Amino acid sequence: MKRHGFTLIELLIVIAIIAILALIAIPNFLEAQTRAKVARSMADMRSIAAAVEAYAIDYNKTPPAAPGAGNLVFRYAYFLVSEPLYGINRNYCTPLTTPISYITSLPLDPFAPHEFTWVGSTGETQHTVKTDPGYGFISISGFGSDEEMRASPNYGVGNFLKKMDLARRCSVFVGAPDTGRYVSTGYVLLGAGPDRNYNYRAANFNGTPTTANTILPFNHFCQNNTTFEAFTGYNVNGIHGLIYPGMGTVQYDPTNGTVSCGDIIRLAGGGQ
Repeated sequence: MKRHGFTLIELLIVIAIIAILALIAIPNFLEAQTRAKVARSMADMRSIAAAVEAYAIDYNKTPPAAPGAGNLVFRYAYFLVSEPLYGINRNYCTPLTTPISYITSLPLDPFAPHEFTWVGSTGETQHTVKTDPGYGFISISGFGSDEEMRASPNYGVGNFLKKMDLARRCSVFVGAPDTGRYVSTGYVLLGAGPDRNYNYRAANFNGTPTTANTILPFNHFCQNNTTFEAFTGYNVNGIHGLIYPGMGTVQYDPTNGTVSCGDIIRLAGGGQ
C-alpha cells in the first residue's frame, strides 16, 4: 500500500497554527501567574494585618518592624523579613511570633525585587545588594509611642520629635495632594507589586509611570522629611504638604495593566 506523507506546505501551516496558539496562550498564562501572585500577596497581607492588629489590642500600639535594628531610625519602618541589608543585621519581626504567636511565620513578598539599588538623598548609588525580603512595614503607631526614642538625645529633639508627635495622629494620605484624603491607620503594609518596584519613587498619583525620583524608599519614613510627608501628608510642622502627599500610597490597579505601576498596600481595617 502506498503511503503519503505531509507536504512541506502542510507542515508549515501546522507550525504556523501552533505558533499562533502559543502567542495567544503564553501571555494569558503569564497574566494568570501574575494574578495568582497578586491574590497571594493580598492573602499574605491580610494574615499579617490580623497579627498586627491583635498585637495592637494587647499593647495599644503597633509592633516595631525591625526590633533588633542597630540604627533606631529603621526600627519602625523596614522589611518584616530580610537578610543583612543596608548596614543592619538580618531582620525578623519577632514581636509578631514570640512569645505570643500572633502569626506562625512571616511570608516573603512574591514580587519583591531581587536586587536593590539604594539611592541616598544626593541621588548617588550607595549600595547594591541581593536579597529576598518580606513585605515592607511602617509602624506609625509604634513610632509615635516609643518612649525610648523620645528620651534619647539623638532622637527626642528637633524634626525627629515633631514627626513622632505627628505619627500619633495615626493617619496616612491617599491620592494627589489637592484631591486626596486622610485615612486613619496605625500602620502601612507594602508589597512591591507586579512590576517589582516600590513605585512611590516612579509613579504618578494615577498609577502611570514617571521618571521622577523625588523621595527615598519607605524605610526612610522616620528620618527623611520628604518620605514622611509622602505617606502622612504632613510636613514636619504639621501642615498639609503641597507636593509630596500621596506619593507613598500609590496603589496597584490591574485596570492600568496586569503589570503596572503601584504598590499593593494595606492599611488598618483592610483599607487603602
